[in-house]
Amino acid sequence: MKVKVIEMVGSLEERLIDFARDLVRIKSRTGEEGEVVKRIAEEMKVLEYDEVIIDKVGNVIGKIGNGNEKLLFDSHIDNVDVNDYDEWEYDPYGGVIKDDKFYSLLPYYL
Repeated sequence: MKVKVIEMVGSLEERLIDFARDLVRIKSRTGEEGEVVKRIAEEMKVLEYDEVIIDKVGNVIGKIGNGNEKLLFDSHIDNVDVNDYDEWEYDPYGGVIKDDKFYSLLPYYL
């Protein structure tokens, strides 16, 4: 099973990186997460989730399957302003990849 997962992720590597870059590049200040919510919902639809919902407070919820077992993934999608751009080696919102490292203000996206 582990080999199948590694192979699947490997085959999707470029797509996963592009998605992570999109998430980092979309400005999503607290209370202004609408665009990143739309991007996440779009990706869920492309991946053919059974149900994709954006609730009245702006959470994006995706459902796959209908079994008894449930898995919940929860994440913050807002970010903060950067006031010291000169202190950053790479654009914190650029999604720069260098030496196989993903540089961003929001490393928890990966």
